[in-house]
Amino acid sequence: MSNDKSMQSISGNEVETTGIYENEWGREETLNRGDEFPFDPTNGETEWKLVRLSSES
Repeated sequence: MSNDKSMQSISGNEVETTGIYENEWGREETLNRGDEFPFDPTNGETEWKLVRLSSES
């Protein structure tokens, strides 16, 4: 049984951590906690991964 409790970062799911995300086609997007992961304008549903945290002051 997996101990991974993280939510999948797929279009339509809620963002849990503010930061810069990249989809499987290399598109980067700044997303804030509570936002919805967007659909790719060309390819539709996509997976997103956090590439760096937001640098808020």
